[in-house]
Amino acid sequence: SQFTTLPFAATPRDFEIVAQENVLQKQFDPGDGFEHWVYIGRCGPDMRFSLTSLLTAFRMFRETNPARAASIKMHFIGTDYASGDRARYWVEPIASALGIGDHVVEMPHRIGYFELLRCLQQAHALVVPGSDDPRYTASKLYPYISAKRPLLTVFHEDSSVNQIMQSTNAGVNVSFGGGDSIQNVASRIASLWFDCSAFTREVETDWDAFEPFTAQEMTRTLAQIFDKVSGKATS
Repeated sequence: SQFTTLPFAATPRDFEIVAQENVLQKQFDPGDGFEHWVYIGRCGPDMRFSLTSLLTAFRMFRETNPARAASIKMHFIGTDYASGDRARYWVEPIASALGIGDHVVEMPHRIGYFELLRCLQQAHALVVPGSDDPRYTASKLYPYISAKRPLLTVFHEDSSVNQIMQSTNAGVNVSFGGGDSIQNVASRIASLWFDCSAFTREVETDWDAFEPFTAQEMTRTLAQIFDKVSGKATS
């Protein structure tokens, strides 16, 4: 009762600024005839399970729908904290081992915030692999939801990401637990995301349910915390 956890809040207004200022992104050409799926954020050994499950599901899809899969490019951007030659590649080695390296483009270096938002806006679909740590919550989830694109998340069953995705109806949510195998999770992803072409469908997010995660509401909560600890009555 003495602690409150506040993640980074959602700021939909930032997407309006990106559009008004005509911010450009250099990561892919949305009009080149390919379908560009995007993930922007760090990767690491704790995300190997979800990444391998996602890419295995794509390989399954390519085996049964080779023509459809041929148009899909998956971009993983800003996947490492290191800069320059020290940056590591976390996704391309997995994709190459699965034989789908030609569908994956990894750029481990970080990009600017507004370019990031432009990438999310112009992507044909968004994918967010998660950590195998049950305590991990991706604050970056909120910009993904705010981008209003088809969205897939793959997170540990105890992560708060699952509750947020389900309560807001923001996209396809696949979870995994300690007893799951990569093949099991890949099959669920294939069923819920690939087989029914969820990656092409417009999402119907419940924006009322999303409201508590916005900057305005997070600020209100923070102010109430300060009121409580200072003994001031909350209005």
